[in-house]
Amino acid sequence: MGGEGFGVGLRARAGKRVEKHAGPAENARHAAVRSCRGDAVPGAAATGDDVTQTAKKALVVGIIVVVVAGVASWRAVSRRPAPRTREIAGATIRMLDVARQTAEVEFAHPKTGRRIRLTGTLAPGCEILVDGQPATLADLRVGDLADVHGTVYPDYSVQADRVRVYRAATVTRPVLPQSQPATTSSGGS
Repeated sequence: MGGEGFGVGLRARAGKRVEKHAGPAENARHAAVRSCRGDAVPGAAATGDDVTQTAKKALVVGIIVVVVAGVASWRAVSRRPAPRTREIAGATIRMLDVARQTAEVEFAHPKTGRRIRLTGTLAPGCEILVDGQPATLADLRVGDLADVHGTVYPDYSVQADRVRVYRAATVTRPVLPQSQPATTSSGGS
């Protein structure tokens, strides 16, 4: 059947070979495929080579679609913000869970002023100070003001490696530099 026309097959009937022809609908479909390729010959059936070429084209189109989809998804994943090490000043402790070694803090974003809540865990060896004295997570209270240093992740979680809590009025809190609005100067003469 390799060199026979497309849609033409041979079957045995009572020891005789009988040629089977494709129906009108199948012939019309194959003629449409050939006309799209530009190799239509009226009344001629497609050969096995034509079918192979069509299959190759379909395969190439499929591979291109997969590659484009893969590149698009890679670009979407690569645009995620990376974890960053930050010092969060003036955070208010909103929740403590000593058993799980977690806490939730709230602070104002330094540039926008928007209130942000972070859920955090303590890194192994996390330094906790209350009024300059070593402490544990159990020594902290809801409502305490704290400066938290650690890694902030895009999902608004933090892993703290240093927590400083200020309670006493006599303890001076270190002043962290505030961001100033940018000033522009006009280019005059």
